[in-house]
Amino acid sequence: MTYIAFTYPSKNREQTVEEREKKAHSLRRVASLLRLWRRACTALAEWSSRALQCESLPQLNDYLLADIGLRREKQIVDPSKVFCWLP
Repeated sequence: MTYIAFTYPSKNREQTVEEREKKAHSLRRVASLLRLWRRACTALAEWSSRALQCESLPQLNDYLLADIGLRREKQIVDPSKVFCWLP
């Protein structure tokens, strides 16, 4: 009995240098966009936390305000002020 071996052209052809560089560039771009997204999410979380803190200050009693180094006259902050929101 005779066996015949068939060979097929490889579907995984070797990539050229330009193709590899193009793929590496797109991966670097995706990584850069992911870093930017992570930084934006971190900034939004920080701003949200600061807004909640600014809103809760008027509810603290004098003893708790003194504990964090504030007085009733200085602790009331308008939440619409920009410095509450900026990092």
